[in-house]
Amino acid sequence: MVRKCEKNAAANWDRFYKRHEDRFFHNRNWTDREFQALKEVSSSSVGGGGGNSGTTDDLDTDETQALVSGSLLSTSSSQATPVLLEVGCGVGNMLYPLLEKVPGLKVHCCDFSSRAVEIVKRHPSYDSERVNAFVHDLVQPSPTLDAVLAGHPFGAPTLVSLIFVLSAIPPGEQVRVLLSLFSLLQPGGTLLFRDYARGDLAQLRFHSKEKWAEPCLLSGEHDYYKRGDGTMSFFFSEEYVKGTLGAALREAGGEVESEEVKVVERIGVNRKRGIELKRKFIQGVWRKKG
Repeated sequence: MVRKCEKNAAANWDRFYKRHEDRFFHNRNWTDREFQALKEVSSSSVGGGGGNSGTTDDLDTDETQALVSGSLLSTSSSQATPVLLEVGCGVGNMLYPLLEKVPGLKVHCCDFSSRAVEIVKRHPSYDSERVNAFVHDLVQPSPTLDAVLAGHPFGAPTLVSLIFVLSAIPPGEQVRVLLSLFSLLQPGGTLLFRDYARGDLAQLRFHSKEKWAEPCLLSGEHDYYKRGDGTMSFFFSEEYVKGTLGAALREAGGEVESEEVKVVERIGVNRKRGIELKRKFIQGVWRKKG
């Protein structure tokens, strides 16, 4: 079952975007308040984040973009042209708000769903002078992202964002994917990671007794699940991120200058049902030596 799910992953995500187009995810307008490395930017250039209440969708959308835009503005202030590589761009929910917020920004963005990339390119704000959108599967060994980006006029990224993407990557491929993305960064660049933490509501639902639950644990070693639509989801512990992913980065050529990993807990409200929803996310920032 695991091999079949992984083999059909791209097709399953294509069906997801065919069904939902650009209506499923809200635009992501978040991020500075979450990452200590970006706080000096968030207070002056981006604006403060909201509180810890609201719907869980609002929490995600309010927090993600500020994280990325804060780091981009920090890069821009050092007189370098900010270049973002957004991995798993979906239909552009983070891309287009960022283009409005960060002057001069150039963006490489990719997704392994061809339908999602088509939707990105159909957006009225799509401009090939600022956006290089393409289909890419991180798990396939060829072509490499390095080869895809080589020679492109935007150049290498100053920032790589990996937002709710690594959880869809098979556990055995996660370290290799992370190392390859970090290697693409310009000196002094930053890799930003945010994803589902172990114990998040989304994981608990897999084990609930509600009739819509879809419990399908794919691994006895990892918190790795198959959803009802065939897509997959991994839930990260802080120990795994620090001890496996972070250690791999630290040991790969000694290029990590700084690292921050933490679990973030949020309480949202389902107003229709009148209940609190406890969410747990994990996030990390790894900065490359200049």
